[in-house]
Amino acid sequence: IAYALAATLLVGGTFAGTKAWFTDKETADTDLVITTGKLDVEVDDMGWYLTGTNTEAKPVDKPVDKKGVKGNTVFSNLKPGDVLHKSICITNNGSLKQVLDVEGGIVNKQGGPFDIKIKGIEELKGKTLKPEENELIEISVKINEDWEGQNMEFNIRDYMSDIIIGAEQTPSGAPRQ
Repeated sequence: IAYALAATLLVGGTFAGTKAWFTDKETADTDLVITTGKLDVEVDDMGWYLTGTNTEAKPVDKPVDKKGVKGNTVFSNLKPGDVLHKSICITNNGSLKQVLDVEGGIVNKQGGPFDIKIKGIEELKGKTLKPEENELIEISVKINEDWEGQNMEFNIRDYMSDIIIGAEQTPSGAPRQ
């Protein structure tokens, strides 16, 4: 009986203890290279130019100070009715959409010798520029026809604030709400 019991346990244990479990193993690759985008707003000041029939008015080269910084553009021999223009081109040279932040360009003094008009600033505040897209700000300064001041010098900065242009990328790349 002891042999029969041992044989039964041996045979039964063999069937119960030798179950084969099939296994397999794979590796998920987590290799990931991340390259962030780039914000790059370029502001191209295209300079002042004169329109009209005044052939006597001449732009003077921008004076350079001791540090090598260029000064103001100077036009001489202007007369009432002359109009000076300036275009400022804003370009998104980055790889991300960017939201423009435009400040300044405020006309400080109404009346006087000039009629100053600025186009594009209000439209650009909060505007989203796509990569390689550009927009313009246009400034015109007309010497009023009824101005009688002779041999006077003015700096437009006394009449209009500088224009400051910045850009930011929103988390989704979409315009702010």
